[in-house]
Amino acid sequence: MTSNRRLAQGLTTISVLLAAAALYAGYQGHWLPAGALAYGTLFLSWTAGRERTNHQRALAEREHALLAAAVDPLDAPPPLDPCCPLWRHSVTVHGANCTRRITHHEATETHSHAA
Repeated sequence: MTSNRRLAQGLTTISVLLAAAALYAGYQGHWLPAGALAYGTLFLSWTAGRERTNHQRALAEREHALLAAAVDPLDAPPPLDPCCPLWRHSVTVHGANCTRRITHHEATETHSHAA
């Protein structure tokens, strides 16, 4: 279990408690606190979803690294899809944990666009 998963579980638990508190506040007629608690519930639910995504990514990166280390470099596994969290914003290798291998053609094409 990664720290992301533990955090996601904690955020989900707090989100459920906030949702219950929002329902109770709404039932009692306290609309402003109910709205604030509902907003907190939505925000924590979104954050928990992001942490679950980070957990799944960490597991996929770990498995990819194990497969890459176990085989011949020429038979390396294909890059993860997406290759890293910045994949939508760039066409080159994005960072140390990016699994995409850049080709010579892509490197020259990137430099020609920059000029």
